[in-house]
Parts: sequence; C-alpha cells; structure tokens
Amino acid sequence: MNLGLRTLLIVMAAVTCIASQGRAQEIQVSHESAGRILQIEHAEVLIPPSNTSLPTMYLTIWNGTAFSENLVGVESDSFTGVTVFSNTFGRREQRNDVLTIPSHAELKMMDPGVHMVLQELEADPLRQGSVPIILRFDGDRSVTINARIVQDREDLISHHHGEPDNISD
Repeated sequence: MNLGLRTLLIVMAAVTCIASQGRAQEIQVSHESAGRILQIEHAEVLIPPSNTSLPTMYLTIWNGTAFSENLVGVESDSFTGVTVFSNTFGRREQRNDVLTIPSHAELKMMDPGVHMVLQELEADPLRQGSVPIILRFDGDRSVTINARIVQDREDLISHHHGEPDNISD
C-alpha cells in the first residue's frame, strides 16, 4: 500500500473515532443527572382559545432504567379520558396499544408524531394554569404530575438535549 493511501486511511479512521466519541459523550451528558429512573421531563396541555382544535397533551419521558417501561393509562379529574394518536407517513391514526419506552430512551410527544387528545375537559381549566395528571405504568406503578396549560403552539417547550429548554420557535 502506498504511503499516501495509508496516511489517508489512518486519518479517516481517526476522524471517525473522534466524531463517534463526541456523539457518545453528547448522548451520555444529556441524561447524566437523571440517573436510573423514569423521569417525566415535560407535561403540557395545548388548549387553543378558539374551538378550532381539540385539547392535546404532550409528554416528554426519559426512561433511565434497565428495562422497557409501558405507559398503560392516563387519568385526571380534569378530563374523562385520552385518545392516543400517531402520525405515520402523513396519516393520523388512533393507537389502542400501550406506549412502550425502551430502556435508556426518551418518548417525546409532538404533533406530527405521538400525542394525546383529551376528552371532555372540565369547564375552565385555563383559570388554573395546570392540570393534575396521573400516569399509570405496568406493575401498578403511577406518577402524579401537573401538566402546564398553554394556549398557543408557540408556547410549547422546545426540548433539545444538551441545550436549555425554550419556548417553541
């Protein structure tokens, strides 16, 4: 093998190694403080001021455990139920199964994508600023959170790891 080709291959291997280490470090840092727990990072309910669209809930859940976690139910005194939808290849489809969050992975709900439409909200949830929610997981485990209410899609949190959370652009 000539010297120029050998040098080029060594440089390419070194750059690939450095680049992959940078990506690995970036992923590692993003949930370093979360530990080995199931963490609800964000919970928001979008309730537009006009009745042009349905109230929609968006969750961001980090699963830092060693096993997959299944979200099997969502409850609240503020609404009667939820319907989970996903948008696949431009088609909005209702999902009837549980939402599985793999080990060391994140479920980030958005539209288009996986999101929950709330059914029959109480009279004036906007007045409170948040909605109490119980998330049910396999094994009779639950997490109670307060989902922040927003009236404009622009006010939803833009969640990108390694950066501070901001209002959507």
